[in-house]
Amino acid sequence: FAFCSDFAITGNWAAQVRTTEAITLSKTVGTTPGVCAATSSLSVDTGTTVYYCYTVTNTGSTTLTTHDLVDDQLGAIFTGHSHSLAPGASISTVTLGISVPAVINTTTTNTATWTSGALSASASATVTVPSYNVSASVSDPAAGSASCVPPTVLSGASSVCTATANAGYVFTGWSGDCSGSNPVCTLSGVQRDMAVTANFSAAFTVTASVNNPAGGSAACVPALVAAGGSSTCTATANAGYVFTGWSGACSGSNPVCTLNAIAANTAVTANFSAAAVNPIPTLESWGLLLLSGLVGWLAYPGRRRAG
Repeated sequence: FAFCSDFAITGNWAAQVRTTEAITLSKTVGTTPGVCAATSSLSVDTGTTVYYCYTVTNTGSTTLTTHDLVDDQLGAIFTGHSHSLAPGASISTVTLGISVPAVINTTTTNTATWTSGALSASASATVTVPSYNVSASVSDPAAGSASCVPPTVLSGASSVCTATANAGYVFTGWSGDCSGSNPVCTLSGVQRDMAVTANFSAAFTVTASVNNPAGGSAACVPALVAAGGSSTCTATANAGYVFTGWSGACSGSNPVCTLNAIAANTAVTANFSAAAVNPIPTLESWGLLLLSGLVGWLAYPGRRRAG
């Protein structure tokens, strides 16, 4: 500084010079341990572990020796830490060998305060977890319904979509971000808005009956079939009966019948009959006379010797 006089006043004078002591703090966040990241804002998936770095700079003219650091979300990072921080010098928690990790499950802003003696400075860092919409629609509102839970998902989380067919319809498969014919679809690791469509078709019944309930049973699987679909019918005979053939939409004597390209309600009948019983052999009357004569001849030993 400079003192200038216009000589209007004469006399003695004195000046006292004081220095201004201060510190500044910066806070950054990244995903690599042991590295002081270059940004104070970050976007991650939910459940990600991030690492904070706190850097203090002595902007005054006096060496600072004792330090405290408190984070409003993580609590005290250290208290009474001894370090000689010269004027103009900087030090970070990474340089000090202090790791400050945190698991982020939702958007979070942390504010930290670094204190050295009577001096303090604050800084913040924000970690954002984006959220995305998962929407469900149907090909025909009269045919069924679909929903995804939850419909709003944090980045990296999951949503489960379920399709439900109305009476007279069947679920035929997903389109959009779901695929396949399973009516339950799980979307994992969502990182964008997603949309699914549940597709349904009018259904036809395939009914199996038997001509004689005592003779056996019959079943067609599936019993509810989308237009153009297939069903396999199987006849099973009970003990003492045999399967004799199909009537209705199935034919032939093979107990397994496959119906393809079904385009209407369909019925089949499995026919059974009692199994044939082999008779026990019997002797005619002349055979009985011959047998009785032989027995009589064998009853007299004397005759056998004479012969």
